[in-house]
Amino acid sequence: MKLIGFPEVINLQDFTGVVLHSHMEQTGEFKCSSPLVNQLHHNILWGQKGNFLDVPTDCPQRDERLGWTGDAQMFIRTASYLMNTAPFFTKWLRDLGADQREDGGIPFYVPNPSSDIFSNDMQDTAHSSAAWGDAAVICPWTLYEMYGDKRLLAEQYESMKRWVDYIYNQGEKPYLWNTGFHFGDWLALDSKPDSYIGATDSDYVATAFYAYSVSLTRKAALALAQNEEAAHYGELHDHIVKAFREEFVTPSGRIAVPTQTAVVLALHFDLLEESGRERAIEQLSKLMAEANNHLTTGFVGTPYLNPVLSETGQHELAYTLLFHEDYPSWLYQVTQGATTIWEHWDGIKEDGRMWSADMNSFNHYAYGSIGEWLYRYVAGIRADEERPGFQAIHIEPQPGPGLEWVEASVETMYGKVVSSWTRQEQGEIQLSVVVPVNTTATVVLPNVVSDTVLLDGAALDQASDVNGIHLKADQLQVMLGSGSYTFQYPVQLTEA
Repeated sequence: MKLIGFPEVINLQDFTGVVLHSHMEQTGEFKCSSPLVNQLHHNILWGQKGNFLDVPTDCPQRDERLGWTGDAQMFIRTASYLMNTAPFFTKWLRDLGADQREDGGIPFYVPNPSSDIFSNDMQDTAHSSAAWGDAAVICPWTLYEMYGDKRLLAEQYESMKRWVDYIYNQGEKPYLWNTGFHFGDWLALDSKPDSYIGATDSDYVATAFYAYSVSLTRKAALALAQNEEAAHYGELHDHIVKAFREEFVTPSGRIAVPTQTAVVLALHFDLLEESGRERAIEQLSKLMAEANNHLTTGFVGTPYLNPVLSETGQHELAYTLLFHEDYPSWLYQVTQGATTIWEHWDGIKEDGRMWSADMNSFNHYAYGSIGEWLYRYVAGIRADEERPGFQAIHIEPQPGPGLEWVEASVETMYGKVVSSWTRQEQGEIQLSVVVPVNTTATVVLPNVVSDTVLLDGAALDQASDVNGIHLKADQLQVMLGSGSYTFQYPVQLTEA
C-alpha cells in the first residue's frame, strides 16, 4: 500500500534534525588539552539542551519527561555556568511554589499534575524526599549567587521557609529527619542487589540536607535583611548539627555511616567538629582507596565528591577520578561513544550488555554536575556570595596532573570573566585572566611566594594595577580591578 503524498523511497538525507530547548544563551566555555574531557563538557552541555525544554526534565526520551526536583538542584550550578538559566529557573521555581503542599512539602517533580506514574503504595508519599524537596532552597540560593538578583530570592523566600518548617514538623524529633520515604543516594554503586537506593542511610542523608537547607535559608534571610529570622535559623541549624553528631558520629569522631557519600555530605555541609573533620578526610581517603580510587556515589554524593576532594587537600585524587576511562567514571561513558550524560554509570556494561531495558537513560544530566568542578576548581572561576552575581570574582585555578592547559570563560551580568592557564617548562604556570568593568577580582595562586610571581612581565610588588596582596597560609591572594592580566609563577605539580 502506498501512502498518498509520500514517496515510495524515503531518503534519510531529506530529513534535518532540529534541537528544541528553551531559549537560553550559552554563557560558559571550557576547553583543555584533553580531547576526552572536551567531549565530556560537550556531553554535559547537550544533556542540558536536551532536557531544558520549558521544565528541567530528568530525561527527554521515556515516559517520565518530568521536572524532577532532585536532578534540577544537583545540576543547577553547572547549568548556570553553561547557559543563562535565570529566566528559565525563575519560571520553574514559581511552578514549584504553586505546587508546594499546604504543609510545605514539595512534590518529586514540578509541575505536578498527578502521581499516576507511581504505584498505588507510593502515591500518598510521592513528595518531600530529602535532596529532592531541598530544591526549594538550593535552587533559589544558587541563582542568587550566580546572578545576584534579590527579587527572585525574595519571591522564593516564603517557599524556602515552608520547606524547612515541613521538615521540622516531621516525626517526634524536630532536629533529625528520620521519617518518610527518601530516594537516598539514588543509583549509587554501593546499593544492595535489586535496589536503586545506595548504601548511605536515608536518615543520614535526610538530616544532612535538613541542616544544609536551614543554613541556606539563614543566608537568604541575611541577604534580605530579615535579621531576626536569620538568628532563628542560625539557632535551628546549631540544634540540627548537634543532633546529627550525636546520632551519626562516634565519640571518637568517626562517621558511623561508612560510605563515600556519607563522608562527602558531612564535609561539604560542614557538619563536623574540626577534629572530626580531619578524621573524615582520612576516612574518605581510605574509602576511595578501598574502591581502587574510583567513585561509588550516586545522585546525592556525586555532585559534591570532586569539590570536597579539592577543598580537603586531595585535589590530585579529584583529577584521578576525572581521568579514569574504565568503569565507573565520566570518561568511561565518553569512550563508549556517549554524546550526552548517562543515568547509570554502567548504562552500557563493559561487556556490551545494557544495564537494564526499563530504566536506562542515555540523556540524564544529573552526573553532569561535574561541570561545576571544571569551572570552579580546574579553571577556578567562582562567584562571591557576599557580592553575588560576579560583582566580586574569585579566580583560583587549581592545575593538576593530566592537563597541560585550560581555557575557560563565563559571560556574567557584568561581562566575560576569563581564566586560562598553561603549564610551561620547568613546572611554571602562566595564568591569564580577564576581569570585567565595574567588578573586582581576587586571584588566588596556590603554593607560591610573592617574589617568584611575575605580573605582566614585572615583579608583583612593582605592578601598578594591583589593589592589594595578601599571603594566607600557602596561598597568595592578589586583588585586582577590571582589566586583562597575565601571571607567571613556578609551582610543583605531580605527574599523572
